[in-house]
Amino acid sequence: MLFEKELEEIIDLDRVTINDYFPESMLSKPLFKEVLIDRIIGLNKKMKGEFKEKLKALYRKLDLDKRSIDSLKSNRWDKVTMGLVQINEMDLVEALPRVKYHANSSNFQVRTQAVATLLNLSEKVDLTFLRDQTFPLSLWQQMNYLRIIRFVSHQKKPEVGDPV
Repeated sequence: MLFEKELEEIIDLDRVTINDYFPESMLSKPLFKEVLIDRIIGLNKKMKGEFKEKLKALYRKLDLDKRSIDSLKSNRWDKVTMGLVQINEMDLVEALPRVKYHANSSNFQVRTQAVATLLNLSEKVDLTFLRDQTFPLSLWQQMNYLRIIRFVSHQKKPEVGDPV
């Protein structure tokens, strides 16, 4: 599908055409959706340019974005963290309010991924929430966030707020 169709065609796909590629009997199975999410995320990490946009459009078209966002409600830290990774990879900016909730999580993995996702996806990179965190930033987190801030600072200007 990625090689056969243009981005606009993928966005405009109807349910019948989608079912030609992904049968409804398979899409209704949770395990199939999990594997599909993993494959699309894996491809997204390896692809560049228009292919990334096609993968993101397909992800939304298959309603996998809803599954990723719903994973943020889980009681399991591993599911929440995986959902945050998926949201980050697929640029699901509509999930940012839920992501922000996890930015001060007591779980190191959840907190780290939530902050990274916020830094990557927020339109304005407001770093004041880092100052107000309950938990101190580890050296690893500081280096990881610095790398992200340097990358996104070419596209958007980081704001650090007023000094306290």
